[in-house]
Amino acid sequence: MAEAPITHLKLFLDEGGRHVALFSGPNESSQWLRNVPAGEALQSGWHLLPQETLITVASVQQQGFLAEGLIQTSGEQASMAWAWAMRAAALAAQQADRAAASNEPAAEAESCSRVAHFLEQAGSHATAAAEHDDIVQKRAAWLVRGVNARLTAWHANPQPEHAEAVAELFDALSREGWGASPADRDTARQNHLFWARQAATAWGQASQQAEQNGDLNGAEVGAAAVVRLLSTLAAQLP
Repeated sequence: MAEAPITHLKLFLDEGGRHVALFSGPNESSQWLRNVPAGEALQSGWHLLPQETLITVASVQQQGFLAEGLIQTSGEQASMAWAWAMRAAALAAQQADRAAASNEPAAEAESCSRVAHFLEQAGSHATAAAEHDDIVQKRAAWLVRGVNARLTAWHANPQPEHAEAVAELFDALSREGWGASPADRDTARQNHLFWARQAATAWGQASQQAEQNGDLNGAEVGAAAVVRLLSTLAAQLP
């Protein structure tokens, strides 16, 4: 797997030698990549840049101090982003299979949603038409699997969270630009509206029950969910 993009640097001295620590983000503890001699990261500017302080690659590049070849071209960055998105999708897929094996449909559905999300990200970085078409088909399959898992969870325990999640999955299936025919998108949209109404009803019932039980916070959460869903429906209906 290719190294994550370098976004931050930190200059430091070690036994009298000049070094630069490379990071893939602003978190020094979790996003450190490696240390290199200063000459590999900087072509000049050592005495003009702060030491022992995290600084962005962009700021160093703007000042003309960054060594040529330290960061990749935009095409290379896109290729790396695609590879990491596909890795994330594969990891989420493993979690979906694990949840299915242990008969946890809600957890399986959540993992399926994440797989589809990561595939969307990978699709935005795909360079070949065949590669993009393959991602489109896989995304649709994972969304359908997520719907089936959520419906299983709903029938076993009709909680409002399950109904809302089904609505969100159908909404994802109804989006343009992801390979579905107009008829399939319309069917998905109708299913989205149906399950959004189901979710609003379920959240309303949950809110009333929570109030009867003296759980005012739970009642408020349910009421807020009803408002959110009804507002979404109002925006989508003619």
